[in-house]
Amino acid sequence: MSTDDYNAERDALHSSEIFSIVIGSISSIFPLSVVLILIQRYNTLVRGKSLVHYVLMIAIADTMVCLSIALGFPIGGTKLCSIQGFVLFFFSRLSWLFTDVLIIQLFFVVVFQRYFLNVKYMHCIVWSLNIVLQLLPFSTGTYYGFSDGINYGSCCLFVGKGTYENYYKWLQYTFNIWLLISFSIIIILSIVIVLFSFIKKHNNISSTYLAQRVWSIVILYCVAMMITWVPCTAFFYYFEYAVATGKSISYFRLYVIGNYLFGITALYGPLLSLIFYTKTVDARRAWMHNLRCIINLVTNIEIDDRTTCSSIISIDDRYVSEVESINNIKVTNNMHMNPMNNNDSDIIRRIDDEGL
Repeated sequence: MSTDDYNAERDALHSSEIFSIVIGSISSIFPLSVVLILIQRYNTLVRGKSLVHYVLMIAIADTMVCLSIALGFPIGGTKLCSIQGFVLFFFSRLSWLFTDVLIIQLFFVVVFQRYFLNVKYMHCIVWSLNIVLQLLPFSTGTYYGFSDGINYGSCCLFVGKGTYENYYKWLQYTFNIWLLISFSIIIILSIVIVLFSFIKKHNNISSTYLAQRVWSIVILYCVAMMITWVPCTAFFYYFEYAVATGKSISYFRLYVIGNYLFGITALYGPLLSLIFYTKTVDARRAWMHNLRCIINLVTNIEIDDRTTCSSIISIDDRYVSEVESINNIKVTNNMHMNPMNNNDSDIIRRIDDEGL
């Protein structure tokens, strides 16, 4: 390799590092803003609303992923490299798992008008599973980080005191396979919700209204994951295939392409944040209120705590089981044009205010 070729490759690698740092840094702002606003308005926007609680957990995980990607390519063998690898694996998987939980719960709300399990049990399942998967590589001497020396990409797993076979096994079993599982869950349940929506519409059943509100959101989450994670995942398998078959290709160039695609995964957080803000009126209103306080340099302004979010995500847990009966009331009223009594009107208004 000539000096010019070597310098060109080093410049390309440096450009991919800058790209990762910039994308990770900018992307972290979006999920972090969701975390901040939901913590600030926890009592009105989160408490008693399981679906918003899962959105908060996803936003926390995505913030950590973006910040770890923003570290660039730490030198191998350093603590910073080990921290980056540990954080990337743990919080990327945590984000996928809570996204799966959100989609599963939305599916149960549409089909069964109830949650699968409550927040406490879902936390026990997700955190226990994620911690076990995170610690398994240590059992064979596989560590997080990178070996000593120059690192050509973000730190993840490395052989450590184990073997390459163990390294590859844990990379598949604790990371890639779980991403594929998340893909499958989100795609399958999204299709089921869409089909359920059209079947109900064909049969003139009242829960069509709920199903249509849900599947539009589910599709957005599905598309966001496909856009950000599929290219990187597909390229990783191609990279492993090229290494295994000994194809005559510039591995340095593969590293550069892989770094760009991995940097794009940081966009998952911003996309989910935009979905949340687009579908949640009160979150946008809260940030506009905060911005007015900053612009006007005013700190003691009464906070608007109204909760009239337009998203199904914002439904209160107390009303999930009432969805079917309320939709029946709406359909009956539309068909017979009979005025409802005050109690029925109050129930419908209460559910509509929570986002149905």
